Amino acid sequence: MTIGNMGAFKIFFARLLTSVPEVMLAYQYMDTLTHSGALTVSSLLQDTPGSSLLQDTPGSSLLQDPCGRGGCDFQPDALANPPLWENHASPPPGRSLYDVDFYQWVFYNADLLRQGRFTEIDLENIIEELESMARRDRRELFNRLAVLIMHMLKWQYQPNRRSESWSTTIGNQRTEIGSLLEDSPSLKYNIETVIAKGFIAAKRKFEVETGISANTLPETCPYTFEQLMDYGFLPE
Repeated sequence: MTIGNMGAFKIFFARLLTSVPEVMLAYQYMDTLTHSGALTVSSLLQDTPGSSLLQDTPGSSLLQDPCGRGGCDFQPDALANPPLWENHASPPPGRSLYDVDFYQWVFYNADLLRQGRFTEIDLENIIEELESMARRDRRELFNRLAVLIMHMLKWQYQPNRRSESWSTTIGNQRTEIGSLLEDSPSLKYNIETVIAKGFIAAKRKFEVETGISANTLPETCPYTFEQLMDYGFLPE
């Protein structure tokens, strides 16, 4: 595997690790384990795209308060023994580690990558997870555009009910869509198709929420991508 490919896998695992709540909790305590020989996640996340997911993003407070307001009984001493992914048990016959323990599978393959043992990684399932990650990004873009368009329709067709809540939702969706496209610029290549599909979904939701027939709306989305993303634009 080339250095470039190795970097791509590091990026993948950096994003994957931060998408698992239990992993985010464990991350807070990982660096305390170096004295016992355990590998840290820091080297995996350092200076790789996606590492910012641990900072300055909604939900990153989990690193400061991993158990939430309700508290929990988790103690750092619970990790004093070698981590699970360092001493993983063999899965049952006919089953893979990926099938029986995804959490452990992530760390085990991350360790293999760090050690340069590329012939031992679970390449097939890693590819599947990479493709699944791309599909999640596309779904998120579609869902956020649908919400944005629906609120802009409500703003335009229900002027007497305009509220700060609506304008806040519009602004938040623009911000999240912008961040998503900044992280994955190629999602913009088919943006008009996504907008068209998002408009269909938005019309259905608009009809349900307002009681106004979707037949009164245009056949195609009345807003351009530039207007959808323009913080200064609200339809009249």
